Amino acid sequence: MCVILLHNFQFRENGFAVIPGFLSQTEVEELKDATKQLVSKYCRDMPISIFSGKKTEEGRTVLEDRDNYFLDSADKIRGFYEESAVVDGKVIVGDQEKALNKIGHALHKFEDAFRQVSFSPKVKEVVERLTTMKRPTVMQSMVIFKQPKVGGEVKPHQDASYLYTEPTSGSLLGFWIALDDANLENGCLYFTPASHQDGKLYQRYAYNIF
Repeated sequence: MCVILLHNFQFRENGFAVIPGFLSQTEVEELKDATKQLVSKYCRDMPISIFSGKKTEEGRTVLEDRDNYFLDSADKIRGFYEESAVVDGKVIVGDQEKALNKIGHALHKFEDAFRQVSFSPKVKEVVERLTTMKRPTVMQSMVIFKQPKVGGEVKPHQDASYLYTEPTSGSLLGFWIALDDANLENGCLYFTPASHQDGKLYQRYAYNIF
């Protein structure tokens, strides 16, 4: 109970909570094995589609270059390349897996290892303990790679810019699970503590509006 109360306090105050050992080592290895199978199954003959988290000189995230392969991937499993791994429409990294930025966005729907984690009792418990959601829904799931030499930087952003929920504040919760050790040297996840408290959404991604 004390651990749950601590996580609840962290979440309320900071907008995030760190839960060490959330997955067992067996579960982590199962997800890593499943990821290798996904690369082999879905990414060998995929189109050259790039995912980039870069920003313009004005500080806005580049969104307008998304292609239909990306935009139509909400209910599918598709792979996306790192921007610097592709030159003139060709992958320049010898090992294709080392050129991938991510695989998404419906792993929870089609791949058993990811489905089991996404709908596990411990995930449900976290949602129940930390939020007031009545009927939570899994909107997307993905594996994000952090590649050596070609791995792109992900700029500061709000997930709610891309995932529409009502109300905007308090109705979106993300789980970020490190399958390898993540630290300051190799590219861990950063948060701005308490940045959720003003309830503001600073950017919203719109597409198919014409």
